[in-house]
Amino acid sequence: MIVKFFPMIYIPIFKTLFPICNPNLILNLLLPALYNQDDLIELRTGKGIHRLIPGITGWAQVNGRDELPIPVKVEFDAYYLKNRSFAFDFKILWMTFVKVVRRDGVSH
Repeated sequence: MIVKFFPMIYIPIFKTLFPICNPNLILNLLLPALYNQDDLIELRTGKGIHRLIPGITGWAQVNGRDELPIPVKVEFDAYYLKNRSFAFDFKILWMTFVKVVRRDGVSH
């Protein structure tokens, strides 16, 4: 039914969302660091966060996004690493949806 209404975007969305699911159904929800964020990359590597596959959103993003200093973002990422579960991922996705609809944290 979705394909009838959105034939052009259905396949690209599926191709985008499929790789973020790993075999045990836990989503990989962690935004990647930019190539020039050496401090973020270094802190994430020190806590083992670099082993996670980047995804579409994250615990740090729903808790402040760009308003958070980098060490706080890394603490949120470390919390996610230690507490990963399907229920936690669902909570993050739900919070992301709510924040997008409400436009929380958007200044432009």
